Amino acid sequence: MISVNREAMKTVRVILDDADALGVSVDRLDNGTTVIDMGLEAKGGWRAAQLYTLASLGGLGIVSYEPFELAG
Repeated sequence: MISVNREAMKTVRVILDDADALGVSVDRLDNGTTVIDMGLEAKGGWRAAQLYTLASLGGLGIVSYEPFELAG
C-alpha cells in the first residue's frame, strides 16, 4: 500500500537538502518541529513552488510550468 506521507517526505527531503539553492529557509523549533518557509519571508522561486506543490500532492502527481496567453 502506498503511504502518501512517506512519498511526500521524499520531496521534503529534497527541499531540506537544497534549501539554500531553492531560496527557502528552514527553522527547527525547540519542540522538534521543522518549519520550512518557501516564499513568505524567504525568497522562494519557481522551483521551490514546484516542490511545495509536489509535496502537497504526496509526491504522487506531476507539476510543470508552461507559457500560455491570457485573453483580454
